Amino acid sequence: MVDVSTAALPSQVPPTTTALLPMDLRVVDHPHPHHHHQQPPFGLVSQPHPTPTPSTACPASSESGSGPVIGHQETHLQQELVALKHKQQLQRQLLIAEFQRQHEQLSRQHEVQLQEHIKHQQDLLALKHQQELLEHHRKMEQQRHEQQLEKQQRE
Repeated sequence: MVDVSTAALPSQVPPTTTALLPMDLRVVDHPHPHHHHQQPPFGLVSQPHPTPTPSTACPASSESGSGPVIGHQETHLQQELVALKHKQQLQRQLLIAEFQRQHEQLSRQHEVQLQEHIKHQQDLLALKHQQELLEHHRKMEQQRHEQQLEKQQRE
């Protein structure tokens, strides 16, 4: 027997509220004959359930008659669980693919930024080197000028 209070039920049906469960699931919770003829509240059953075959139409009439209904419920719940797991796996794969796409995009952007940074650093070094050369040339020119003045003063 499956504990339907914690089993994988459709997401629309709260698992802890037995009053909201479809009638065939309440059979497990309430094995009294007068509960089986109640209709579930309108609009609260999330999915249609197949009508039982005539031999299992009234599960309370014999204990052996409830076996196929419970077996069907277990099979149905197992199928829903498999479907939910499959859906989760697909969602997980989509998330992983999206993460990889974003990671690759960020990696490309980072690579572009690094290349720009390297270019700026190279430009800065070239400007520094040019400034040093100009400064050296200016000092050399100043020295030559001072030497010329000294030479003129000696004459």
